[in-house]
Amino acid sequence: MNKIFFIVLLIVIMLLFFLFFVNVHDTSIDKYSNRIAQGFTVILMATNIYLTYLILSEASNERKKNNTLAITDNCWIKLLKDIQKNYNNCPKFCQSLFFDWQLKQMGWIKEHYSSNNEKWYTISLLANKIFQNWENVLTIKMLDETGLDIWLSTFIQFAHSQYLRDAWYVSRSSYTKRTKEFGDLIFDYVSKNHPKNAEELELAGQQLAQNKMFDKIVEKKINIFANIFK
Repeated sequence: MNKIFFIVLLIVIMLLFFLFFVNVHDTSIDKYSNRIAQGFTVILMATNIYLTYLILSEASNERKKNNTLAITDNCWIKLLKDIQKNYNNCPKFCQSLFFDWQLKQMGWIKEHYSSNNEKWYTISLLANKIFQNWENVLTIKMLDETGLDIWLSTFIQFAHSQYLRDAWYVSRSSYTKRTKEFGDLIFDYVSKNHPKNAEELELAGQQLAQNKMFDKIVEKKINIFANIFK
């Protein structure tokens, strides 16, 4: 529902008033005045509805912008900072969150580490931050302007990590049914899809966003205000 709906609504109200007015057979001054007063009342009500919509719509758009900044900061920027901060505790895990072609494009020189360098508790911490990000994005998708396909491209990148897959099966029971279904779906998806460049990764996110199983996972009852301000 958008501005066009409210404009049509106003026109319909005006037409109904006009039809109601022209069919009045009693043209006495009192009733004539009453009809005019009623007409103005209807017009004022319709105008008030439209102005209220504009105010609430603007407030909703502003909230979306603020929420998008907050979500991006919490689910992406802070995660990257955590990866940087904890890199020495689990370098192989951190490297595994990026495709080799991504690391190469960023000028990364491959480093070899023993598995002894991997601290399981740090892997668990970072992995669960990623899993929680999945749950957060699925929960507040209506409040974010980024677009699910963009988030899915990022999640596909992370899910390519075998370390993350192993951590998922350890921590899976701690999450909601919807997040469990999403985690299972995305790990199954990446086992069959291996993006070789940025364009393929973007396309993978778009394809997953259109996946029927994904639609079922994110489907939920949306209240009337969510429909109005989409």
